[in-house]
Amino acid sequence: MGHVFVTQGDLTRLWCDAWLLPTGRTVYIVHYWFRDEIREAMGERLLPGPYSHFHPVHDIPPEYAAGTMRTYPFPGYPGTDTGPQPWLTNVGGNKARTPSWYMEAVEEFVRKAGAQGARVTGRPRPLLGVPLVGTGAGGQWFQKAEMTRALLPELHRLAAAHKVDIALVTYDDEAFAAAQVERRNLNCEWDLDEAQRVRARELATVALDGDLVLFMGAGASMGAGLPSWQGLLEDLADEGGISARDIESLRLMPATDQARVVERALGGRPALVGAIRARLDSPFVALTHTFCARLPVDTSVTLNYDRLFELASAAQGQTVHVIPNRGKGRSERTLLKLHGCISRDADIVLTREDYLRYGDRRSALAGFVQALLITHHMLFVGFGLSDDNFHRILDDVRKVLGDPDEPVKNTVGTVLTLLPQPLRDRLWDDDFDILPMYDDGTVSEADAARRLEIFLDYVVFLTGQRPTYLLNPTYDGLLTSAERDFRDQVVDVAADNLRTLGSTPLGDELRAFLKRLGAK
Repeated sequence: MGHVFVTQGDLTRLWCDAWLLPTGRTVYIVHYWFRDEIREAMGERLLPGPYSHFHPVHDIPPEYAAGTMRTYPFPGYPGTDTGPQPWLTNVGGNKARTPSWYMEAVEEFVRKAGAQGARVTGRPRPLLGVPLVGTGAGGQWFQKAEMTRALLPELHRLAAAHKVDIALVTYDDEAFAAAQVERRNLNCEWDLDEAQRVRARELATVALDGDLVLFMGAGASMGAGLPSWQGLLEDLADEGGISARDIESLRLMPATDQARVVERALGGRPALVGAIRARLDSPFVALTHTFCARLPVDTSVTLNYDRLFELASAAQGQTVHVIPNRGKGRSERTLLKLHGCISRDADIVLTREDYLRYGDRRSALAGFVQALLITHHMLFVGFGLSDDNFHRILDDVRKVLGDPDEPVKNTVGTVLTLLPQPLRDRLWDDDFDILPMYDDGTVSEADAARRLEIFLDYVVFLTGQRPTYLLNPTYDGLLTSAERDFRDQVVDVAADNLRTLGSTPLGDELRAFLKRLGAK
């Protein structure tokens, strides 16, 4: 069975196999579907059109122009040899069109794009990205409720029929919340066992209470096409001219010593850091990043050098203050990068020397993580519990939380793992609740990674049903009669009081409250 994910963000940045790019029969495309670097790369192949639209220069298939074909791969779009393939899809209708007309185009896209397989992601199921079609420039802007109600069951039918995974990527908070509520109404199925469902509900409660923090490892970014830590080192070793035979020997060394060998092979630290930046500076984010960014979590920690969590957060309208960074900043969320970032070469922790000197330069950062472990519940995503610096941090936490002479199970977080590793799990089960995605050791890591995405999708579903669309009339069709009555009362009371309160602090607070419920 395929799975339908619901997330929020920038569809053009999702690491997937193919995505639906909305247009019409004349192939004019709204400007926001072209990131700046794509627009620059296309150059003269992209002509400006009316109303902030663009027209790509290529031969339009006659069947598409005639309306008998509704979708085809975007020819000449940069990066499709190794990256996601956009499909130009005719969903440019008008107010008279029924939702079924738009669903026919979505069905054709899923059928044709799904037949290409997981050409980019290598997933067990191809991953196809779809927006809330028709609700932008497609003629159904005032009928978002009806389009949401039509699209979700159709995506579920198509995912099952064509054995693909589909990500419905919503642009704003209101569309995201509306889609999650409609999923609840559909009573969607989740490929999770009972223990995973229970743990997901517990984590959702902790998150909604404001007590959850995230810890992201390299596994979180592998879903965006980035390499594992070991894969990165071996790739850099090959670039440095190290033979295949020596790379086999390199695997037997600690990762920090491998990094030192690779550093020498490449000619020094500047070359090593530059090579790392070239491989990790990606414009694409994984589904995992979008889910982690969508959780109601104020503080996150990562060992990753990449900037993908920041990209995913920005696409959801969330500002991120990265530590360490120059100066202090106010933002919706804080991201602590324990091992540095590709945007600041000097901060990167990589070799054994970097680890040995970590305490001298980063003791304050370690203290920050220790405080989070003591005061919050930490959710680990894509982290293998093998980092020496983290071991030191956790050992200090143990000293605070328990008596070493009388060990008592006192877990400080939940670790999401792909497959069980009995010896490792036994080593850490006094500190963490370890939740593998499969208990069967014969299941592939790729299948387990897919289930981890489904698990995160479920947690986000449980935390994402706030009625942020209540006062937005374009979602009126999703409201029950009781919700409409409440909405009308809120509008009447708000209108009367805003006239009286004006620009007073209480009036400003009331406006902020109404805005959170979708008022424009």
